[in-house]
Amino acid sequence: MQRPTGITVTTFLMALNICVGIVFLIIHPLAAPANFYPAGRYTATQVMFCFRLLLFAFTALQCVTVWFYWLGKFWARRLVIAGCLLYLWQLVQLRATWNHSHAGAVYTAYDAILACFLLWYLFTPEAKAWFPWPAAATRYRPQPIDR
Repeated sequence: MQRPTGITVTTFLMALNICVGIVFLIIHPLAAPANFYPAGRYTATQVMFCFRLLLFAFTALQCVTVWFYWLGKFWARRLVIAGCLLYLWQLVQLRATWNHSHAGAVYTAYDAILACFLLWYLFTPEAKAWFPWPAAATRYRPQPIDR
């Protein structure tokens, strides 16, 4: 089966999203509230280093997921759907993000728009056909009832 155009477009948009996220991660200062640090055990530098390390690990997971999404792996489709729900959950913090950084708020809005589009597109017949069920799970897949 030839790769659908929508898969190509959404893969490009997700890759663009990852690239912008990496730029934000590198150049954007991260700050945590003063009461965030647990009982003075760690310095602000140590906490922010660990936080950035976790964000880079999450970004690496996103890269791997987008690659396998491009290849048509079923589990990657499921991870993209879960990621879309996480991006939509970020909208709760949109006002606080706007007060902290206008660019960050625009990025959050772009994430949410992309997530809505992906949630719609990944449930179209064209996209579902690109991501076949794994062979081991086909026996658990609901089958139509013959009448």
